[in-house]
Amino acid sequence: MSLIARAEVSDYVDTPLSQPRALRVAILLPGKAEAVLQVLIREHDLDDKSLEYEAMSYCWGGVDRNYQVLCRGK
Repeated sequence: MSLIARAEVSDYVDTPLSQPRALRVAILLPGKAEAVLQVLIREHDLDDKSLEYEAMSYCWGGVDRNYQVLCRGK
């Protein structure tokens, strides 16, 4: 995504977490291989032993390869 395109996308508003031992989890929604990635972001308590997730890097490849990710359509 170019710098111009980035400026046209609504900015993510980073709100404080509700507690010190919390984290945000991006839930990858199902889609087709060529579709724009879509996620939901949910806050979870790190002390919740039932929480299961897989960690991934948000910075893959070189800076010349950018992909759009939508969260709630933005």
